[in-house]
Amino acid sequence: MALSKEQMRRIYGIRESKDPVDPIVLSRRHFHEAFARFGLKWLWVLHSISFISAFLIVLLPVLSESWKMVMVETPVVQFIFLEFSHIGGLFVFLLAIGLVCYFYSASKIDGKEYSEHGYPINLSGVGSWREVIEADLYPTTKEEECVYWVGAIGGIWISTVGWFIMFGAIGFFIRIGGY
Repeated sequence: MALSKEQMRRIYGIRESKDPVDPIVLSRRHFHEAFARFGLKWLWVLHSISFISAFLIVLLPVLSESWKMVMVETPVVQFIFLEFSHIGGLFVFLLAIGLVCYFYSASKIDGKEYSEHGYPINLSGVGSWREVIEADLYPTTKEEECVYWVGAIGGIWISTVGWFIMFGAIGFFIRIGGY
């Protein structure tokens, strides 16, 4: 038995927005739904590919000298390995983007779980894109739409760059920055 959208919203503690619905935002709803379907279908694939790639390119060369020689001889892979395992400029830039996406909350960092209008600041409390679709958690105001897209960018960032950042930091601390 499937729960209704109202029941799903109650389970997650999401109130209806008190702001008037913006027709321009509603006209872009098909983009919101399309990204939610994309997230449901493909983000786990991006996680898997990025995990394996980050492990092979960033962390394994730190652990294995013979694998490191293979990575250092390939130009593009060498750049990725050096940037992430030595905490270079690209590492810091991508980490900053991830932190901005994580801490962004309705144009201000206030630590609230929900905005004053009832839209979840961070969709991580919701769980998955399946729950966004089932509970009909699509934005209806410009503020909600901004939060939605920042959450979407954050999801893509975690699925792709997040593993490189984590393995780069682990690799850096394993060998404390020496080449």
